Amino acid sequence: MLRASKAGRVARAACLARRLRRHRPICPSPMGTMRPTRLRRPQARAALPLASVVVAVASLLVRPRLAPLSDTKVSDPSGVQALSLAPRFRAWVALGGNVGEVQARLRSAVTSLGELPGTCVERVSSLYRTRPVDAGGPDFLNAVVALDTTLAPEELMRALLRTELAHDRERPHVNAPRTLDLYLLHHGGATRSTSTLTLPHPRQHSRAFVMVPLAELVAALPPRADSPTPDVLSPEKRAQLGDEQGIERICGPNWLD
Repeated sequence: MLRASKAGRVARAACLARRLRRHRPICPSPMGTMRPTRLRRPQARAALPLASVVVAVASLLVRPRLAPLSDTKVSDPSGVQALSLAPRFRAWVALGGNVGEVQARLRSAVTSLGELPGTCVERVSSLYRTRPVDAGGPDFLNAVVALDTTLAPEELMRALLRTELAHDRERPHVNAPRTLDLYLLHHGGATRSTSTLTLPHPRQHSRAFVMVPLAELVAALPPRADSPTPDVLSPEKRAQLGDEQGIERICGPNWLD
């Protein structure tokens, strides 16, 4: 009976051990005995509110449509640069030519100047016909344009030279006839004396084709604090220059139309 009872206890212990191994993994305890480990359930994540889920999905499905750059319209005729905080100045540019379709080239040149970065045309003078001064060829057509610009004097001068080249300007010799001539007379109150730029223009007071249209523009435009008004001589001196060099007004400011 003792042996049978002992055998039964061993069998029951073995059966219990098999059940523990099947349902609960066991690991050795610090004291050397075997004890079952406790299984931990993974913690559930906090659920998002339904309203937040709906808003997130809607923001993914409904996105604003961006217009292509080519369809974007700029209301400012001088371009995006006109909205910048860069300082602006009034610049005065003399135009002339005596080769080819001069009036058409002068009109095209004024358009090109108005398309320069940060630049717009304030006003254009009347169109004048003048005899060549220290130059050869037929009579010149001349005018002066006032620009409002953010370009520095050197930048504007380089732009004038590029505009001349774009209109077939050639320099085979000094004072040669020309398709287009652009003079930077004044740029705000700037002064320059370099090999490529002198401001104010050093010979303007001896040229009727500069003084007469420039005086016309100065009288038509309001003064600006950032750009001193150029000296245009007295009416008597301008008249004397005109008589000596020959100058004739052939069209009003609407010659650009």
